Amino acid sequence: MIGTNPAKIKLLVAAMMLSSIAAFQLWPDFDCFYKGIALSFFFSGILLHYILRKSYSMVWLLLTLNNAFDEFLGDPKTFGWNEKIFALLLGTYVIHTILRKEKCPTKKAS
Repeated sequence: MIGTNPAKIKLLVAAMMLSSIAAFQLWPDFDCFYKGIALSFFFSGILLHYILRKSYSMVWLLLTLNNAFDEFLGDPKTFGWNEKIFALLLGTYVIHTILRKEKCPTKKAS
């Protein structure tokens, strides 16, 4: 676990909780339920990647970023250009990670 600054972790957990609570409380008046949940997922992606710094946490972060981007700027009911862009980014990241791991030499026991 690389990222272990307790203040940053508490801030991200508080942001996740506040966005989730706001989504549930403001939903009847402002119809912002999915936007609040998308923010909560995005903060969870940041938190997970901050703590673990692994390739699978980066994949989760990219997926939550796509969800938040789609809720705020795109049309979440259709498959549009932003899904294609994020699929390209995610595919590029996964291929880069696989190729980078293949280039790393394994240590031989002496």
